[in-house]
Amino acid sequence: MTAAAPCPLPPDPTAPACLCLDIETSKHDRLRLHEVGAWRSDTGAQLHLKGDAPKWATQLNALTAGAQALLGHNITAFDQPALAALHPELALHQLPQIDTLALSPIAYPQNPYHRLVKDYKLCTTSRNDPVRDAQLAWTLFQEQSQALQERIAQHPDEAQCLHFLLTRAEQPDSGLGALFQQWRQAPRPSLLQAQKAWIRATQGKVCHTALARTTHQWLPDSDWHPSLAYVLAWLRVAGGNSVLPPWVGLTHPRTRQAIHALRNVPCSKPSCTWCQEQHQLQVLLPRFFPGITTFRPTPATPDGRSLQQAIVENGMAGTSTLAILPTGGGKSLCYQLPALAHFFRTGALTVVVSPLQSLMKDQVDNLHNKQGVTCAGYLNGQLTPLERRAMLDKLRLGDLGLIFVAPEQFRSPAFTKALAHREVRAWVFDEAHCLSKWGRDFRPDYLYVSRFIRQIQKERPSPVFCFTATAKPDVVKDICRHFQQLLGIQLARLEGGVARENLDYEVLAVPQASKQPTALRLLQEGLRDGGGAIVFCSRQKTTEEVAHFLQQAGLRCGHFHGGMLAEDKRRMQEDFIAGHLDVMVATNAFGMGVDKPDVRLVIHLDTPGSLENYLQEAGRAGRDQQAARCVLLYDPTDLDVQFRLLRNSRLTLSDIQSILKALRAIKTRDRAGEEIIATTGEILRQFPDQQRIDPEAHDADTKVRTAIAWLEEAQILERHENHTQVLPASLLVATVEEARTRLLHKLKDAALLPDYLSIVTALMNCADDDSLSTDELMGLTGKDARTVRAMLRELCQWQLLSDDTELGVLLVNQPPTAERLQALERLETALLTLLREAAPDADAHPHSPQHLHMRVLCDTLRRRTGLAIDPQRLSRLLTALAAPLSEEGGKQSKGFFRIVPMGQDQRYLYVQHSWDSIADACQRRMQLAKVLLTHLHSLRKHNNLLVTCKQGTLTALLQADATLAQHTFKDWDVALGAALLYLDANEVLYLARGKAVFRSAMRIHLHAHASRRKFAFMDYALLRLHYRDKAVQIHVMAEYAKLALENMKAALRFVQDYFSLQWQAFAKRYFAGREAVLQLATSEDAHRRIYLDLANPAQQEIVSAPPHDSLLVLAGPGSGKTRVIVHRVAWLLRQQMVQPEEIMVLTYNRSAAHEVRQRLWQLIGSDAAGVAVQTLHSLAMRLTGTSYTVALEHAEAIDFSAVIRQATDLLQAVAPPTLGTTDTNTDADTDTDTDDSASSLARARLLAGLRFILVDEYQDINRDRYALISALAGRTLASGDDRLALMAVGDDDQNIYEFDGTNVRYIRQFEADYQARRFHLLENYRSSGHIIACANQVIAPAQERMKAEQTLRINHARHDAPAGGAWESQDPVLAGRVHILEVPSHPLQAAALALDELQRLYALREDTREGGRWGHFAVLGREHKDLDAIYHLARQRGLAVRRIAKNKDDPNITLHTAREGAGLLALLRGEKRCQQLAPRLVLRAATLRRWLRRTYGPAVQEGQGHLHQVALAQFIAQVEVGDRDNRIVVRDVIEQLYEFKLDTLPSSTPRPNAPLLLLTAHSAKGMEFDHVLILDNGNWQQNDDAERRLFYVAMTRARQTLTLCHSPALGHAFIPDLQDLALATQPAPPVLTHDTIVRYETLPTAAVYISWPGKFPAHHAVHRHIAALQVGDPLTLCPPQGSRHWTLRNAQGITVSTMAKAFTPPPHVQAVTVAAIQVRRRSPEDAERGVPCERWEIVLPCLEVLAEPTR
Repeated sequence: MTAAAPCPLPPDPTAPACLCLDIETSKHDRLRLHEVGAWRSDTGAQLHLKGDAPKWATQLNALTAGAQALLGHNITAFDQPALAALHPELALHQLPQIDTLALSPIAYPQNPYHRLVKDYKLCTTSRNDPVRDAQLAWTLFQEQSQALQERIAQHPDEAQCLHFLLTRAEQPDSGLGALFQQWRQAPRPSLLQAQKAWIRATQGKVCHTALARTTHQWLPDSDWHPSLAYVLAWLRVAGGNSVLPPWVGLTHPRTRQAIHALRNVPCSKPSCTWCQEQHQLQVLLPRFFPGITTFRPTPATPDGRSLQQAIVENGMAGTSTLAILPTGGGKSLCYQLPALAHFFRTGALTVVVSPLQSLMKDQVDNLHNKQGVTCAGYLNGQLTPLERRAMLDKLRLGDLGLIFVAPEQFRSPAFTKALAHREVRAWVFDEAHCLSKWGRDFRPDYLYVSRFIRQIQKERPSPVFCFTATAKPDVVKDICRHFQQLLGIQLARLEGGVARENLDYEVLAVPQASKQPTALRLLQEGLRDGGGAIVFCSRQKTTEEVAHFLQQAGLRCGHFHGGMLAEDKRRMQEDFIAGHLDVMVATNAFGMGVDKPDVRLVIHLDTPGSLENYLQEAGRAGRDQQAARCVLLYDPTDLDVQFRLLRNSRLTLSDIQSILKALRAIKTRDRAGEEIIATTGEILRQFPDQQRIDPEAHDADTKVRTAIAWLEEAQILERHENHTQVLPASLLVATVEEARTRLLHKLKDAALLPDYLSIVTALMNCADDDSLSTDELMGLTGKDARTVRAMLRELCQWQLLSDDTELGVLLVNQPPTAERLQALERLETALLTLLREAAPDADAHPHSPQHLHMRVLCDTLRRRTGLAIDPQRLSRLLTALAAPLSEEGGKQSKGFFRIVPMGQDQRYLYVQHSWDSIADACQRRMQLAKVLLTHLHSLRKHNNLLVTCKQGTLTALLQADATLAQHTFKDWDVALGAALLYLDANEVLYLARGKAVFRSAMRIHLHAHASRRKFAFMDYALLRLHYRDKAVQIHVMAEYAKLALENMKAALRFVQDYFSLQWQAFAKRYFAGREAVLQLATSEDAHRRIYLDLANPAQQEIVSAPPHDSLLVLAGPGSGKTRVIVHRVAWLLRQQMVQPEEIMVLTYNRSAAHEVRQRLWQLIGSDAAGVAVQTLHSLAMRLTGTSYTVALEHAEAIDFSAVIRQATDLLQAVAPPTLGTTDTNTDADTDTDTDDSASSLARARLLAGLRFILVDEYQDINRDRYALISALAGRTLASGDDRLALMAVGDDDQNIYEFDGTNVRYIRQFEADYQARRFHLLENYRSSGHIIACANQVIAPAQERMKAEQTLRINHARHDAPAGGAWESQDPVLAGRVHILEVPSHPLQAAALALDELQRLYALREDTREGGRWGHFAVLGREHKDLDAIYHLARQRGLAVRRIAKNKDDPNITLHTAREGAGLLALLRGEKRCQQLAPRLVLRAATLRRWLRRTYGPAVQEGQGHLHQVALAQFIAQVEVGDRDNRIVVRDVIEQLYEFKLDTLPSSTPRPNAPLLLLTAHSAKGMEFDHVLILDNGNWQQNDDAERRLFYVAMTRARQTLTLCHSPALGHAFIPDLQDLALATQPAPPVLTHDTIVRYETLPTAAVYISWPGKFPAHHAVHRHIAALQVGDPLTLCPPQGSRHWTLRNAQGITVSTMAKAFTPPPHVQAVTVAAIQVRRRSPEDAERGVPCERWEIVLPCLEVLAEPTR
């Protein structure tokens, strides 16, 4: 035995001699005894014994001697049975027992929780001290005794019954029997006396028939006595605001049975007052719904009864029901009436599961303000902590009979614990379509509610009632099946259809541009007679734009969408309902549950995504049953928006797989067991930086929780209750600088300072009524969740933060808060006086109600006070006035009043305290409110109405206030909360959330048996079907709109059929022959453009191939490979709903990337914006973080081959296990799997969500590129989840870059590498039949061709066209044949004949009669030197000509260093902007095009102008692909400008007015021209496959005519094979007047003294002269004069450039012109040499040199 501490309770010799006992046992084994505590109430003797102490039983027996009773808390069920099993010899087993737990509901029936009791346990003040707990049980018993003695005095009949029921006939003088004899001064009553007393005590409170059963059958049966004692005590306070503890129902199940029989089962006797008043619907309906005396006659049941009444009858009878009522059909009444009736009869709770916070608030406000019902409440995230705590207390203590909750609340431990204290009579699922996977708003958390019901109610769940306005047959079936399978409940079905007779539906065809003006006109017409209007839009941004437009037009208009702050949404909603706003522009977030009776007009600016949504939203109109209009403004493009919204909102298989990997990675990181705790942000942090689920998006949390719900469905994990933490957030520093100073003293590592300061700054910038999550702080600091929490704790330890609760209070201006409080005090005083005058003795009869007539009371108050008050405000005042102030009398206080509605103007008021105590409490509360308001005003800063303060600070101020010194509050925090809630309820001030940091985490159990299981394709099947059904709904909505435009009656019939027919019958009736349309995840118009318009079966098969298959497309020249790539991407986006960020197209060069990007925009619009279209070089640089900008600004060259290899290494470093390395042993350590998940996530981060790759020109990859693509696609990875879908497009016949290391073998092994399907594209859309035939002839002899068995052919649409195309009739000489032009071997003579032929063709074109149009022509040479002669002759003849020459050795061939590119660079960097303006971050599309047109004129965009101007135009065209709303990031444009090379010119689609183009065959790859001429300078002699492929590529660039120069003397490897297919001509050689040509040599920067202009100050004249020069201006090359430098002078003789010392001009220089103006910036080396100028221009000359032509 251990020595006990001194007894804090003195013994009472006059008290009953009780042995007070408490034992401590093992948590998991009640028979493992740790300690025993015993105390005698009469002597004070005590024992504190160890369970294993020797001979302790003897000591306990000694203490037991002389005791009259054994007393303890829960001693009957726990302590005594445990001791009896362990030590049956103890003497205490013979004592009568007094159990304070069992007495609590009898002593305190209204709120059966004493201040010493929490749930069913004692609130101990020490740990492991059973003696102290035994003394607490005695203290509790003393207070219970006092309460029971008061009961005897006030309710003698009840006390007589309790004496009979709580004592045993065979021992009437022991235990409680002796006490009752002492208290009542009478012996135990006889059965007859008890029966008579029972009848008197329960008269009028129970059914007369059931009362007889009780007295004659149950009272004589002693087994019923404990249950009847609880029933009797509860009946006195029944009718609301009371609760039976849950353990009573478990230990005494007959209690609930008796209450049900007495009050809840109607009898048929007219004489039974109870049943007539409490069970007759005709009586209950007007009582709870003032002004409503009958149920709605329509819709009706099949037998003609009111459907609304039938639903209510099922609710009253407890028959589980699925009810379908049209919008505005009165469904709220259907569950509210039974809920209220059952609450006031039995105290049972109805739980309403509702999806929208606004819906909950509306319903509760209506019940409070319009119906006087105060027993309804709601729980959602909009409540402040004080409000939430008060609501949970009301729920727990029985003050609520109706609670509205979001399904997510069932994961909240606080809610589920409070709910455990209540008997749930019914579960109501509002908007029940959210339960169905086929419903338009499927919510997985709804499914969890059913699981929760099964867990707590086991095999006997309470009735379930489901309500919806729009449910088609498959949804109805799904809902019924769900409850049948999960709860074994069969739902009765009562369906009322969707028709609304008072609504006039219209559909108008209105293009997008006209929608806002049309809406304005409709609103002006529709609001002439008053009422409100709602305009629904699909997108949040649109709501704001339309609201602004309508406001500008003079309408009182607001907007509402899910992205707004909760307070802003509530304010908008309240203003609209109150009539302060006439029009609300909203998304569908405003659609469900918003109840404004007089909405006369609903306009849908955008077509909704389903008929269900449309009817739900349109159903906001005419809720008052008066006529209203519903107008849909239809444009077919609306459907694309809906499909896009569907795509963006869907959860992909990849998303769910990634979330599973993330959870497993968290488990590994935290070294957790099978359970992890993580927030949404912590899970998403495991994802890539550019993941598909954006952590900042409003739906990110929903998507993650939905994914977890599906993983739960797959039995991979199980999600339990949430785990929420509130972390320190109250600032103790005033400024960031103060925080910095303190942190510098605390931090050992100053590098950590920015992270801590970022948290402090975030809290300072956080609105005072807002909160932050740890997820947001993770994003700010880049730290993980554990580190953030640790940092917050450290900030608290270092006195920068306080963990005190921060309160937010919003004061009011009009009228001021002080005036409002004065008015409230006058009203409160007058109201209490009136109530006391009306019933001065009501406090003596707490169970006899005081009758209130609200209108009379309201009018009287108005006259007495002179203040404006209406019934709603009076109802709020009464409700707030009834709330208790704090703990009174040692127990949790019951309210001052209990209010029961009895009709429109009638209320019953039960007074539950004495009038004097009520007046005293109200006076103290008002005094507290006044002092509180004074302190709040003192804390106010400037004119800010929002006051924030710490609760501890405010409590301390109140305690120290002298004016409150005479008032005592047992708990100042509780009193403060009560006062704030009272002021908030009466609108003296408004409670705000207060600043806080929350970590709202999920508890997730990862099943060990599924540790290696994947979320597979089949697991995703139901969700895939759900999304497919949503796509079907969009098509159905479109069909309705189209029908309505023609015949509204037919459209309404369509709607009725949709909601009544089985799907197969409906589809057959309305989509016969068009069923395939319903399978499309895009509009019919988009499907036509993406798929049908291809009109090529081979292309269609490729485009629509299964999305995750690897594909090899062998595409001949001109066969539409770019088109197939573009349409495949469009098909993935639109039909497969793939996200743009999941797709990447890799092209060989920037021009091809531009072509793909441009075509994508043309095909699918802004959906193309997120698709990555880039070169392999760009991809490698992105992966490795290599920047052109940084490299070139540091004068560094980029080794692209090295960058590609680095990118490959990077991908391989994070690769999960490869094929052949995986462990197939399923019993292996699960760490392997979690490591695999971590590797997989690391790869996913690097790929940023990429899932699909399309590679163009695959035949032109080399070893490094092959390795990069292989690593990117995950070719060797073991898991299919980690591999990407790869589509390679190419043609081994067009592999022409072997000099660059490319190898045709890579495309040949593609099928084996990727298990790919092979497709062929053989129809040529480009060339004429003759050209195709010749090309086939040339390529046929090539070895190992992949298309050896196939030949290129003209496309099907042209198969009947002439082989020569249009030129068969247009060219009288060649008739469209391929022309073999025999030319002499002399280059000038050959060039002259070639140019003659081109000019002949030019003259034959009808579009060249007005000049220009040389952009249709191209001359191709084998090598660059082959072009010298024809370039010379073309310039000599005055033709517009451009030569594309590659000079890879000169790094200065860049656009960004040229004057034109540098000008753009300066514009992008904001160098010319006003210093007060910040640099631009983004640009709207077309901004740069407008700048280009203003700067250089429109001609440059047509390909006219010099090289750098045309290059600039092409660059801008490439970066500005998209519509006007597309935004381009300035930094990205700068990076692309540095990347842009002049040798990427020209575009694949040259401008017609561009010059004649001269380029090599290699450069022409990917391009096409109407007319192509291929030169022969003796370079086509080599007859090998590489040369054959090159010549083939050159030939197939031609669309209409192909001219092949052939010099027989030089020999040609391929032309002889074409003699039978082509037409050869041999014109006479021209006579040469000279044997030389002019060669144009642009000097590199190395030939120029580049620092020379920089030596002059910026204002020097030389800079002005250089600035005046333009490309092509003449220059004079002057020899050195006094120096060793040649110089260049302009036309005025001014030196504008100095050549390098090493420069020596070549012989025979004929002329010098300006070739380019380049821009240079001062380098550090220049600065060291004293160069003063920051920036200068350099003149690069072009030398015209006379030379012999090269052979």
